[in-house]
Amino acid sequence: MRVVILITMLTVGASAQELRKLQFVQAGKELAKPMPVFFSSSELSNPIWDGFQEERSMQFQTDATGKRRSLVLAGLMSAALPGAGEFYAESYLRSALFLAIEGVLWTMHARFLNQGNQAARDYKNFADAPSDLLQDGRSRWSAARYAERLNQIYGASLDLQRVARNDFSELNAFERQAKYANGTTFSHTLPPFGSQQYYELIGKYDHYAVGWDDYDARQLNASFNERASQRFLDFGVQRQEFNDILNRATTMVTFVILNHALSLIDAVIATAQYNERFNVFLESQPDPLTGQLVPRANLRVTF
Repeated sequence: MRVVILITMLTVGASAQELRKLQFVQAGKELAKPMPVFFSSSELSNPIWDGFQEERSMQFQTDATGKRRSLVLAGLMSAALPGAGEFYAESYLRSALFLAIEGVLWTMHARFLNQGNQAARDYKNFADAPSDLLQDGRSRWSAARYAERLNQIYGASLDLQRVARNDFSELNAFERQAKYANGTTFSHTLPPFGSQQYYELIGKYDHYAVGWDDYDARQLNASFNERASQRFLDFGVQRQEFNDILNRATTMVTFVILNHALSLIDAVIATAQYNERFNVFLESQPDPLTGQLVPRANLRVTF
């Protein structure tokens, strides 16, 4: 009888002890829920359970690979070469897009420059070609012919041989004081031979129309009827086409600059997204049995 009672008491005692242990463990699990405190913003505290001294579960964030990408470096890379910063941030599709746009823009710029250079050669050759109408040994547009007809209109005595040698000093002095029929003075003087402005002006301002070989001599007067020379009008169209092509080339350069700026901004955004993609959260929380803080790592992956 004494043995049975002893065994029963031991059994009951053991059961009670196990029950208290299980209740203790369960209570620890319920109360030991970590409340993360982000180091980067503010630190919060949470009581663990009654009987334990208040502990704090602190949490901070770091890059999973240990190699965070630099936003500044990404921006500088894309400023130099669009798409480079995105490649650095492992955003390969966006990198390819900006790089492709850059290549297309420079290709179009080079194409328009080539077209513009060819157009410039064409219209310069058009003006400098020997006259096939007057057979006077001069070109289609001639500064000497222009000076000769100014002499006829104004009764001047410009030295034609001097002008033929491309010395326009005397001619320019006369242009500064010459007036149209309405009393206004010439707006421009003839630039040096062969310069871009030389070819620009002889197809733009009407008083230069008299220098073309097809100008109707019956309309030689201070009114300077530009429609008296078809070649003046045709040359003006060629000159405008040349300017339009150069404007397209300049527009491509503007788009190139814009592409660099947009890629810089996008590279910073892509790098920031890269840095947020993988994060490790390290925290410490109390053990439910011992009450000691135990470190724990959580991995957060964002897609």
